Amino acid sequence: MSKFDEPAFEDYLNEDDSEAYDDIEVGKKIAELANEQLYGVLSTQTEGQPYGSMIGFAFTDDLKYAVFATPKATRKYHNLIKCKNVALVVNDRDKYPDDLMKIGAFTATGKADEINGPKIDSNWTMILLKKHPYLRDFLKSSTTALFRIKIIRFFYVSSFQEVREWKP
Repeated sequence: MSKFDEPAFEDYLNEDDSEAYDDIEVGKKIAELANEQLYGVLSTQTEGQPYGSMIGFAFTDDLKYAVFATPKATRKYHNLIKCKNVALVVNDRDKYPDDLMKIGAFTATGKADEINGPKIDSNWTMILLKKHPYLRDFLKSSTTALFRIKIIRFFYVSSFQEVREWKP
């Protein structure tokens, strides 16, 4: 594990840190959450101020990218244009409302980029629509922006306080 509290956007790893990314079980738990959960909280920032937004998301099979859509006339969109650094928080607390120790969660950190060009026919759109088919009309709108997040790393939390770092 790193000596940094939140190393999301720095490439500080050396060979001695590589064991933090070799845990296959953590990767499986992250994939399970990414596939089962429909919504998460996207954290953005601008001018030193954090902002959280609910989003419907989908991940690529290799967990290297996440995709989501947002209206362009939102604070979220304007924050993303100003600062690409984001965090996506996903958890399964709905499965365990009476037992905090069973809840799993991850924070995926990365960089978000707007996908330009025809949205409805893109592979990114198809990934999102597979999980969220009701978004078809929303994605057709010229006022909707499609974003992909290149995932840098995940922080997976279990048993309320056990944190593991994993890189796709």
